[in-house]
Amino acid sequence: MTSKTKTTNSTKPAAAEPVVAAGTIEITLPSKPTRSGGGKAKYPFDTLEVGQYFAVLNKTRREMTGPLASANKRYRSELKNEAGQTVNTTQEREFYAADVDAATAAAFAGTPLEGATVLLIRSK
Repeated sequence: MTSKTKTTNSTKPAAAEPVVAAGTIEITLPSKPTRSGGGKAKYPFDTLEVGQYFAVLNKTRREMTGPLASANKRYRSELKNEAGQTVNTTQEREFYAADVDAATAAAFAGTPLEGATVLLIRSK
């Protein structure tokens, strides 16, 4: 009989920490896609006004869906009836993510936003 030994590959590289930079450069914001604990906040969602954004380096739009969903959920309120069923949902603030396109990347050149891969934008 042959015995099989399971080998594990533990040489997975460590994930790069995201770098966040605030945006003050006038750019054309990408359109909103149709699908898509305590302590110090990792991302500045709470400080954004409508139309403002922040850029994240070392992350993709898909990797930002978790923090984005959490931020959107934080500003959602539900009105429930006596039976506990949701009858109305109100979104006080809304955020979405967009990949940085070539024109935006060119506008960011030479600024702290240079190298950004994704923008998180407050739309409401």
